[in-house]
Amino acid sequence: MNTSSWYYARAGSSERAGPLSTGALRDRLADGRLAPDDLVWREGFAEWVRAATVSELLSSPLQGDGRPPALAGWMTLAGVLSLVTGIGGCLTLVGSASGILMIIAGTALLGARTALSSVTSVDPALCPFFSHLKRFVQMMAWALILGLLSAVFFAFFYFGLFAGILAGFGDR
Repeated sequence: MNTSSWYYARAGSSERAGPLSTGALRDRLADGRLAPDDLVWREGFAEWVRAATVSELLSSPLQGDGRPPALAGWMTLAGVLSLVTGIGGCLTLVGSASGILMIIAGTALLGARTALSSVTSVDPALCPFFSHLKRFVQMMAWALILGLLSAVFFAFFYFGLFAGILAGFGDR
């Protein structure tokens, strides 16, 4: 891989920035700070070219098909956690409405993951979208994990409190 210094310019602008390493420029393209239509140049190029046309900028950290690595795994985790949270919510009277919505959300997310696995290639212009989608799904999974852990903690707390109250009545 070429580690030479890259320069870039926003599409339609004459202002140029750089130098950046290949990895730094690739990261900007992946997270949307550099658009696929922005121009890039490095030593050895005859002229400025669209970032989306430079294969070494598109190859990693994305999979060969343009999706961020581990996106499907995070989508599976968040989908399953949504289903578990939804089923838990449906077991209570108070949480049944939100539980049904969580079950629908989990099912939709798992369906989207399945549909995404059948995609063979992705337009480079969608790279920032998939990068942000991965970040969203990661945060959603962590929020669901924390929610489940807090529900377990409060269940033990309230059952312990209830058992203590009952034990206090038994001593009388």
